[in-house]
Amino acid sequence: MVTRSMLLSLLLALCATAVPAQNRRAERPLMTLVNTERAFARTSAEKGMDSAFVAFLADDAVIFRPNPVNGQDWFQTHHHPSIELIWAPAFADVALSGELGYTTGPSIARDKEDTASPPSYGDFVTIWKKRQRGWKVALDMGVSHSAPAGEAHLTLPGD
Repeated sequence: MVTRSMLLSLLLALCATAVPAQNRRAERPLMTLVNTERAFARTSAEKGMDSAFVAFLADDAVIFRPNPVNGQDWFQTHHHPSIELIWAPAFADVALSGELGYTTGPSIARDKEDTASPPSYGDFVTIWKKRQRGWKVALDMGVSHSAPAGEAHLTLPGD
């Protein structure tokens, strides 16, 4: 015979196993976003900044040059200086719906042709939209600043 205390214990056990499963589902979009940002940066290092932006920007993505413009159009129609752009996400989050997210972190730009010149430092913010085939950049922007005092590290919500 099932007693109330046994039933209550079973119910609590089920709830306890459901919470970690919900957390894993919630983490999945966040980790896919972070991994997409890392792939974006890796593509820039391996194939060049222009190729990376064309590959990861949505068709209607907005970038600032210095005013807002369509990113795909801009990267496909402008000649760009030989710049190595290096960046990494330091913080990321995804909406509860799993459809929008953002990444932000430090960046370094170096002139590939003038290796003696000092690098430029900055920070970026990228807004991402979830599409059928993964994340695409909806908006990308950044700011320049002097050399940072220390190295940034990835921080996820809840850390």
